[in-house]
Amino acid sequence: TTLALTSIGADGSASYTFYVDGTADRFVEPPHDLDTHIACFGTCSLALEPGASRYATLLHSLAARGTFIALDPNIRDFYATDAHRDFLHSLLPSVTLLKLSEEEVDFLGDTDVPARVITRGANGITLETRDLRIDVPAVSVPVQDTIGAGDTIMGALLTQFDLRGNGNPRALIDSLTADEWRDILTYAATAAAITCSRVGAQPPTDAEVQGMLA
Repeated sequence: TTLALTSIGADGSASYTFYVDGTADRFVEPPHDLDTHIACFGTCSLALEPGASRYATLLHSLAARGTFIALDPNIRDFYATDAHRDFLHSLLPSVTLLKLSEEEVDFLGDTDVPARVITRGANGITLETRDLRIDVPAVSVPVQDTIGAGDTIMGALLTQFDLRGNGNPRALIDSLTADEWRDILTYAATAAAITCSRVGAQPPTDAEVQGMLA
């Protein structure tokens, strides 16, 4: 299994070292008869062949059947290459929601997706759609550990789309108002803040998020 080792800085920020040579997860054979209205792809699984190409086939297949596709490239140094950039761009026509850090925006360049969410750490979250740009501030907490913050944001976003989508979240994305988007992003920022406030990648429950929002 791929191994990730993390180091935590004095400010709670994390750095990572990955051990991937000869690991078994790259030989995954994902099923293609999935019945799901949301699917999320990303990180090392899209960088290690032959699994990456198999996941790409699944991604396009699900999108063609109307599935909401979320993509979190989560670029790491060992696959920050021109070839991987081209591979990610080949996925974008099937992507509904793209989540990037500020550094990944620079790496990936121009994208054309229905919704792009950019995480900016202590500076909050930015949404860009074809019609809107919305900035939501980060929620201030004593930071213990940032591991899992980005994954918490993605999980919170997908939770909100699942709850609001009435079984068809892909159709929802083009109908959301600016106020609805702001509520969704604030929920995600609050969830990430709770994760950062405790040691380890421990995302909050919905009740914890609602409690902080209240």
